[in-house]
Amino acid sequence: MAIIDSSSVLKVENLRKSFGDKEILKGLSLSVRKGEVKVIIGPSGGGKSTLLQCINFLVVPDEGEVWLEGKKISHGKKRELYAYRQQVGMIFQDFNLFDHLNALENVQIGLVRVKKCDKAEARARALAELQRVGLAEHVLQYPAQLSGGQKQRVSIARALAMDPKVMLLDEPTSALDPELIGEVHAVIKDLVANGMTMLMATHQIGFASALADEIIFMEDGYIVEQGPPAKILLQAECARTREFCAKITKISGDS
Repeated sequence: MAIIDSSSVLKVENLRKSFGDKEILKGLSLSVRKGEVKVIIGPSGGGKSTLLQCINFLVVPDEGEVWLEGKKISHGKKRELYAYRQQVGMIFQDFNLFDHLNALENVQIGLVRVKKCDKAEARARALAELQRVGLAEHVLQYPAQLSGGQKQRVSIARALAMDPKVMLLDEPTSALDPELIGEVHAVIKDLVANGMTMLMATHQIGFASALADEIIFMEDGYIVEQGPPAKILLQAECARTREFCAKITKISGDS
């Protein structure tokens, strides 16, 4: 059981999740303080995406608890779950936009349907968030007309419009061509500079080290090691952490 940290915005205790006979999360606990950026790294299949999906209850954990600002989340209560998801934004690898809606409509739909804003208010807020992520000239374009980087920025604008207290980012640039990664990184850097609390899974080691307050190395459903970027990337205590960081830094070419 993790020690309760009263300063934590988001806290996860003893999360376990299995799919069939395969246990993906093995009693995992962590916490994120207000304004903190934690980055999860680790090999594919280690449980990073499942962890983020369990935190947002897109996948229901078999055991464990999730707390937001000191309140335990009861995911079985629909109203409470919907309110929680407004406060914990989720950015996916594959954008998860509605193909039949343009960028503006993709951002404002949650404001109308979930927050019950009137259409004029929702439109104004959606326009403001799209401008914030550099898409003021693309608000009427549909996902098929947008680049991957632009689509991911629409998904970030959609999450921001809900005024989240925490943002979960699951490999936000993994589906992008290398030349498009920078524009998404620029938006994320701006959010961090403005105090957004984040928990992000990524293989972009250089990006992670520049932004993270703490890096978590995760493998086989466990947190193997965690600490400041300099320690994890350069002076890790665990040999497996050192091996992984050396390989991924060499492959990515960014340090």
